[in-house]
Amino acid sequence: MEQRRNYTIDFIRLIMAMFIVALHSNPFAEYSALISYFFSQVLSRLGVPFFAAIAGYYFFRSDSNKKYQKTIQRHLQPYFLWSAIYLIYRFSQSEIGGISNSINDTLMTFVFTGFYHLWYMLAIIYTVAIVWMASRYQQGVCMLYYITFICLLIGILMFGYGNLFFRFPLAKHTFGSLDPNINMQTQWIFSVIPFFMMGYGLNRSNVKNSWIYRKCELLLVIILMAYFAEVMILQVFDFMRSTTLCLCTYPIIYLLIVVSLKHPDFVNAKIARYSAGIASFMYFGHILFVLIAQRIGIAQTPTYVIAVLLSTVIGGIIVKLDNPIMNKLI
Repeated sequence: MEQRRNYTIDFIRLIMAMFIVALHSNPFAEYSALISYFFSQVLSRLGVPFFAAIAGYYFFRSDSNKKYQKTIQRHLQPYFLWSAIYLIYRFSQSEIGGISNSINDTLMTFVFTGFYHLWYMLAIIYTVAIVWMASRYQQGVCMLYYITFICLLIGILMFGYGNLFFRFPLAKHTFGSLDPNINMQTQWIFSVIPFFMMGYGLNRSNVKNSWIYRKCELLLVIILMAYFAEVMILQVFDFMRSTTLCLCTYPIIYLLIVVSLKHPDFVNAKIARYSAGIASFMYFGHILFVLIAQRIGIAQTPTYVIAVLLSTVIGGIIVKLDNPIMNKLI
């Protein structure tokens, strides 16, 4: 009988969640700008693509006709709950002013941008809706899969090679008009959708019989080295606008998943269960801890440590208790 969950993937999820905390807290900045940069702006940028690819992998592995509704419902529940938590935080910090402005701002944020990092949940919900609509047409999902490679290429040019790409007037007046600070304008279309659809490609291909599968560990090491080299070269020649997407990002995520499929039991079931639960809580809750720590003047590295520790402890307790109400937080 095929293992329902891949334990290695669950463990990597926890590592990627810790990278995402680094993205929002900038650890080691007090000690070394270089170390901080590679930890919080290079390695951390693999987090969102990995989570999107894993979401797509498990989504397309299911043959159920109800997977669209179930996936959207499963993401809506924590999205509603954590949006309410972050809305309360914003009100407590007087980030919203006026009743009419508050209602309008809240609705716009909830529907179009998401509170803080919750944009990713919104992006997954809308991505599943798009795939659902595409599935109504013959070969619609397959066509969408190939179209997303165009989106991915544009994303790489916009982010990794943005300072070069936007020298062209056509690029500047089209894609340059998008606000890079609004992730639902940029990362959703040019990152989340392509990586989510990677799951479609992994499920429809016989990757276990490929040479990539046989050499995946070596290939992963090589592409990681190439990734670091690419970032350095882009920085030296001032081509890079952001580390959000580079040429090496897609193959790194692809190979990470292939390695996980080849070695599904890197950790045992118990560690995997705790890793998955803690990773989920860490993703949802870390921004709250980071915002509070920053507001009271705690430095970057202690802020990172506090956010990771609190997320690990609380997330671990939730997994341990396995309470139906508390489980809604993860």
